Amino acid sequence: MKHNLILVVVLLATLSIINAIPHQLNKRATSFTTCPSGLSPNTFNATLQPDPPTAGDCAITATGTFVIPEGSKLLVQFFDSTANAVGEPLTADICTNGVDTCPTDGTDGTDGPTPFNIMDTVTIPADAPPPFALAISIVDTTGNILGCTFGTTG
Repeated sequence: MKHNLILVVVLLATLSIINAIPHQLNKRATSFTTCPSGLSPNTFNATLQPDPPTAGDCAITATGTFVIPEGSKLLVQFFDSTANAVGEPLTADICTNGVDTCPTDGTDGTDGPTPFNIMDTVTIPADAPPPFALAISIVDTTGNILGCTFGTTG
């Protein structure tokens, strides 16, 4: 009888613990939104791989549709949880890093801006403590922001 009581208590305790464990794991993916008001008239979609990102190499894919003139750059800036910039902005020449058509201003025979798909790899600084934020911008040769998206990590 005593063994049965111990078995019942152990089973009830085990079931209570199992019931307390969350049933669905939430992935802490990076969510991108538009940049703060007035920074840019255009926005675009961005994804990261791996997501959530860690220190080291991270692949960025940016897609959208607006005019990107020749010589434009992809600019990535990291921020800590208090909105202080971490390290120097990372830049990459868009026309040499994965844009199907460059410039995307309709000079390829289409009418208006053509969709773009920019793929590049950046190195996330080791001093970017999680959680951190990142702003991905497309700037022209004069420094004007053509498009921007802002993301926060889990």
